[in-house]
Amino acid sequence: MRTIPVYNWMQLHEHNDVRFMLRGSTSKEHEELNYVETSGMRKNFFKIWNQTIKEFGLTDKYKEYMEHQKRWGLEMAQYLQTGNRIHLTEANIIKIDLDTKFRDENPTKFGEVVAMIEKHFRIVIDVRECSLWKYQNYLNLMNKQLEHGA
Repeated sequence: MRTIPVYNWMQLHEHNDVRFMLRGSTSKEHEELNYVETSGMRKNFFKIWNQTIKEFGLTDKYKEYMEHQKRWGLEMAQYLQTGNRIHLTEANIIKIDLDTKFRDENPTKFGEVVAMIEKHFRIVIDVRECSLWKYQNYLNLMNKQLEHGA
């Protein structure tokens, strides 16, 4: 987390390709990696993901989203176990709520977030060099300052 460039981390998520964990490698080198090598990278990905969550936590919106998902899952499980359609109806209501409440019609793009951080702190961020850890610290500090009117 302290060494992986934030650019690689975001590309990894966008393309769902753990090969972006390799810093500075070429696309040809990416293509030559075998399953065993990428399996090891997946383990490292989850290690970094867990470190990030442990250090920076989850947003309140994400926690609320997961709580809705949990409620939906419980209602579906009850329906499947009992066949009682009231649970299916409840699950459908929760699903509609999930789809409307948490749908992000204009999601903020990674580049836009970087630009906001740069403008807020009056700095220039080289996303290919800036670590995920440093980026998350910038983002969290900016959000705290904005919450307090700074």
